[in-house]
Amino acid sequence: NYDPVGRWRNTYENGLEVDPSGTLLRKHAFGDVATFKDSILAEKDRFTRAFAAHLLAYALGREVNASDSPALDRITQTSIQADHSLHTLIHEVILSEPFHTKHLQE
Repeated sequence: NYDPVGRWRNTYENGLEVDPSGTLLRKHAFGDVATFKDSILAEKDRFTRAFAAHLLAYALGREVNASDSPALDRITQTSIQADHSLHTLIHEVILSEPFHTKHLQE
């Protein structure tokens, strides 16, 4: 129910009611923020990898491709071993080979 800048809203600008429900990963239905969190927690490892891929893509300024898979595997595994630590995930992205060689790939 948050808008793009983080303000709470119950309706969109056009007056339609905000519907916070959905399905995560095609199998975890949720109806609000609390059940969305439960859906993420049910798939922690999968969510960690997807989030790592998005963060790596942002850091590289390009889409992640097959050649990035070994680095993405290491980033994900290290974060999982650190109890899904966001700090560890960011740290591993910064230490990753694709991030250090991104200027060579352009």
